[in-house]
Parts: sequence; C-alpha cells; structure tokens
Amino acid sequence: LVAECKRTGVDTMYWRAIGLGTAGYPSKLVGNAIWAKDADLSLSVNRMTKAEQKEHAKRKGDDEPWGGLLTRTLEEMDPIATAQEACRRHGIEFYIWLDIIDERRNKFLNAHPECLVVGRDGKTVWPGLRNYANKAAVNNQLKVVDELLAYKPDGLYLSSSCHTRHLNFPEPDDFFGYGPEIEAEYKRATGRTVKA
Repeated sequence: LVAECKRTGVDTMYWRAIGLGTAGYPSKLVGNAIWAKDADLSLSVNRMTKAEQKEHAKRKGDDEPWGGLLTRTLEEMDPIATAQEACRRHGIEFYIWLDIIDERRNKFLNAHPECLVVGRDGKTVWPGLRNYANKAAVNNQLKVVDELLAYKPDGLYLSSSCHTRHLNFPEPDDFFGYGPEIEAEYKRATGRTVKA
C-alpha cells in the first residue's frame, strides 16, 4: 500500500490510530475491539434509532466491531509501527491521526461518564464527546497522546470529525456544553450563574 502511494505521488500519510474509541494499535490505555464487543454502550444505544438498536442487540456478544479483522491484525502486527517504517523507507511523511471528539466506544469515557460533555440539566451526557474542561478527561487524553508520540511520528493530526453527531439528539442545539467545570468558569468570568 505505501509503495503504491509513493508511486502515485503521495508524500504524506495520516494513519488513523483509534476508530470510535477503539484502538487500532496495541494500546495499554485505549480499549480494543474485544473489549468493545461486550462493553456497556448504553449511553450510545439509547440514542440510536429503533432500527439501529435492533441491529445492535442482534450483534451484541456475537461479534466484535469490524468482524474480528482488527483483533486478527493486531495479533500479527502493530499497524502504526509497520506503516511508519514503510513510510520512512519510501520517503513519505507519517502523521498519526487521533479523533479527539469521536469516542463512543472509549473504555475510559464509558467508565467515567462524568468526563463527558453534559447538558443544561446537569445529567444528560453526549456519548463519546469528551469534556475538555474536565481535568481527568484531559489527563487521560494526554496519556493517549504520549503513547502515540512514542512512535515518533512526523506529527499528530487531531481530528474533530464526529460520527456521534449522527445519533438521535432531541435536545436543542444549545443544550450541551455545560457541566460543573464550565459553569464554574462562566461564573468566574461573568459573576453570573448558568440558568437551565
């Protein structure tokens, strides 16, 4: 693949490290596809359409995401290390792509819903959307960044694309983006409290 990219004029490659919160490399921090197979993803599921919920229920416990291909690949190789080495050999710049707000299968976030963006009501969370005002959420993401930087890429691409936005959100557009840290900062900056 990398040799063909070079032959056709590609000079930079962005290699996606994590898909929807599932590691595509042997991570010590990010959940893998086997974990995601039986993980409690109820935060996302309750926002799916009825048809998507049925499909999810049918697959639950039966197969892991991507039909086991990711797990079989990781048993044989480290995709990031392999791709980076091939890029170096062929003179292609190598960047690691990290989704920073598209993590609905993220092991840490599913275990720590308090680290998700919260609604005006103080309890409704946005599945997979990390609250970067929350110190624990930031510290966890920085550890993932450190883990990826150990590969010594030419750089990181921090992607703000978000599949999670396609889930059902009956709330108004300005409903999310609250939480104790954000409310405290708003009060500090304005002297006022946020009204629900």
